[in-house]
Amino acid sequence: MNLEEHEKASTDTGNQSEESVENMEALINQLTLDATVDTSSDRAAFHFSLTNQGDKPVILGFNSSQQYEIKVENSNGESVYTYSADKMFTQQLTTEELASQESLKNSETWEAIKTPGNYTVTITYLVSSINDQPLDAEPFQATQRFIIEDQKPEDPEANQAFKDIKVSGNNGNYTVTGKAKVFEGSFMYTVEDGHHVQIEPTAVQAEAGAPQWGHSG
Repeated sequence: MNLEEHEKASTDTGNQSEESVENMEALINQLTLDATVDTSSDRAAFHFSLTNQGDKPVILGFNSSQQYEIKVENSNGESVYTYSADKMFTQQLTTEELASQESLKNSETWEAIKTPGNYTVTITYLVSSINDQPLDAEPFQATQRFIIEDQKPEDPEANQAFKDIKVSGNNGNYTVTGKAKVFEGSFMYTVEDGHHVQIEPTAVQAEAGAPQWGHSG
């Protein structure tokens, strides 16, 4: 091979390399990653998808049966959840073909969250090749912030209408006192001995109405 042929071969190789890079960039750009997080008092549900926005189908390659990874950090940057930590995956190449406008959709849930606060989740599709072209980077990655709210303990008096009830007296003469939390401070009472009604339903007015406690008696 003379100098001219060598230079031509080098130029052709360079052009092919540039075309390959441009082609891979185009394939990457036609794939869109979306991710959302739904939370409750002790769980976070991660919903994510990879959509082929292009006009032609693509074949996604993965180095194992694990197609994605999910990692969560707390506000101090400490790792608190990793999706793959307690799972096993087959170590063989797998593929997913996405037609035009088709999506690869997935959902996972982090359960039994004990500590409220601010968290950051990073979701990554572990694509190793597109249309049999190797992919070295991890371009399909999304980061979302979410909050687990601090749940206050339920007030044991929230649905309670009467409290501090005291009965005094003897020989048929009794006094009943206590506190009531009822609408406009008004309620009815009756007295019976298990067989007969001793006092018919009678209206009583407490000193205050709900949501305050009013003395009655």
